[in-house]
Amino acid sequence: MLTLAIALSAQVRAQKSAMVGALLTVAYTIRPTNAVPLAAGTLWALLDRRARFIPFLTGVFGVAILFVVSTRQIYGTWLPPYFQPAYFGSNPFFAEALAGQLVSPARGLFVYSPVLFGSLASVAIRIGQRRFASLDMALVCTVLAHWVTG
Repeated sequence: MLTLAIALSAQVRAQKSAMVGALLTVAYTIRPTNAVPLAAGTLWALLDRRARFIPFLTGVFGVAILFVVSTRQIYGTWLPPYFQPAYFGSNPFFAEALAGQLVSPARGLFVYSPVLFGSLASVAIRIGQRRFASLDMALVCTVLAHWVTG
């Protein structure tokens, strides 16, 4: 989360795109589900300003090459075993588990963080005012993906 927060701060402040790409790739190496923010950041870099795209990819590939080479040396494969899709089993109770994570009295996200309802209202307001930007969409997709894969 720290890496994602620093990357988001750099995106908002329009700092070096290579640093943003490197940070998002480091976040991916820490947790495979951070592929979603990496994809959203890549889409943002492509759509927002095309001049940022090449430096962004430079940061991504700089970290990715180090990750792949070290993983190849350690595990003998391109990705660690815990990054493989077969590592995790499927859950037939996915919808029930998601509902429990969001509204369960014992651990529900909206129960313990009702301020998130305000963020949903904020998204609706920005869409209504036609001020919903590509960075906003990237953030919404990232949050939704983390809820679903959490």
